[in-house]
Amino acid sequence: MEIYDLTLEHRSDNQNAADRAHIVSLQGQGLDRGIRIRHLRGGDEPLLWIADILLGAVNAAAMGEPRYLEALQETIVVQHRTADSLMP
Repeated sequence: MEIYDLTLEHRSDNQNAADRAHIVSLQGQGLDRGIRIRHLRGGDEPLLWIADILLGAVNAAAMGEPRYLEALQETIVVQHRTADSLMP
């Protein structure tokens, strides 16, 4: 996808280190070695709010309020649940 700069939301130092380790692991599997990551607080980068907005819309739909997800439907490229995201 020719992505070289990746901004992730700052969490704990341990979580940030795990993010970096994950990228290094992916690079070891052939992902572009030119990718650089940085961590910023959510308040310092408004684009980080997109994931929170989408997750809120998905959760609202699961709770019976689909209008937020429906409003975003045309902008969602992939909507797929993983085994980890399935409700018990």
